[in-house]
Amino acid sequence: MRVEALELELSVTLVDLVDTAKGGDLLERSRVCAASWPPSAASSSARPHRDNVNLDNDSYAIRLHGVEVATGIAPPGRYLAIGGGLDVSRGNRGRTRLRAPGQVVPAELRQQALVAGATVIDRSSVITTHLGEVAARHAGQLLSSQQVKTLLDSVKQTDPAVIEEMGQPRST
Repeated sequence: MRVEALELELSVTLVDLVDTAKGGDLLERSRVCAASWPPSAASSSARPHRDNVNLDNDSYAIRLHGVEVATGIAPPGRYLAIGGGLDVSRGNRGRTRLRAPGQVVPAELRQQALVAGATVIDRSSVITTHLGEVAARHAGQLLSSQQVKTLLDSVKQTDPAVIEEMGQPRST
């Protein structure tokens, strides 16, 4: 079994986010997000997500080389509202992963949150942002020594002066 450098596992209740027939766009968003990752994470992930029946409903897990490094929830019919002096009594309050005060609000209160000046974020965006943050935080673990060598060899072919400068001590 191949272990992916970075993988997203979804509970069965989140599979609608990857089902394009139901308007799901998580796979496409993940591909766009992966374009900014180190090559090992961006290119090795033949399956950017995997369904996991063992996860609690509405939850997801992010794995780095097979080890769970982050989890989250993305309940259907809910949005993440951040900032704007929002005070929606039916929302779950807390701190977001962006360390901003926020709350999960039901779909029927989305417009109220927008009017209050909050930034309202859909489920796919919440997961994609979290995935990107995890990739950035673990970038050193996603890029292997062999991949660094391959990148340097490639630069050496196109611009050898850059590689030569890297080996030269700088004079101050």
